Amino acid sequence: MLARITSLSPGRACSRSTLAGKQHDVITPGKNVKRYVAGALNARSGKVVHAVAERKNSELFLALVDALRRTYRRARHIHLVLDDFIIHKSRRTLRHLAGLGRRIVLHFLPPYSPESNVIERLWKQLHDHVTRNHTHRAHRAADGGRR
Repeated sequence: MLARITSLSPGRACSRSTLAGKQHDVITPGKNVKRYVAGALNARSGKVVHAVAERKNSELFLALVDALRRTYRRARHIHLVLDDFIIHKSRRTLRHLAGLGRRIVLHFLPPYSPESNVIERLWKQLHDHVTRNHTHRAHRAADGGRR
């Protein structure tokens, strides 16, 4: 994909010198594709169960709940430690959970306390080493391996 970049100040918008008003063709990796991941970390085993979706909404959280139910079929109760994000307590979520009886038990952390939720460390590692890593192989493939 080619993107047009117009230099407003000669020589400042890109590394090569440009004439005022001239445009350079710059190869870009294209439109970013976002995926959202919801996950649960088993505090005893360290196992992570996750769900992936195109949107960060109640459906993503409910997909995680269903993945947990499949993974822990024999568990009488599944306890989830959550932040206060709206998808964890939306009307859609509460209706779905009510239909499951009391098998899924939600425990909400105080606001602004990510250090209390162990999975936040995993999300930080994921961001640092994958999504923000511009030399990751998926990113290199997008630009033809030129990084």
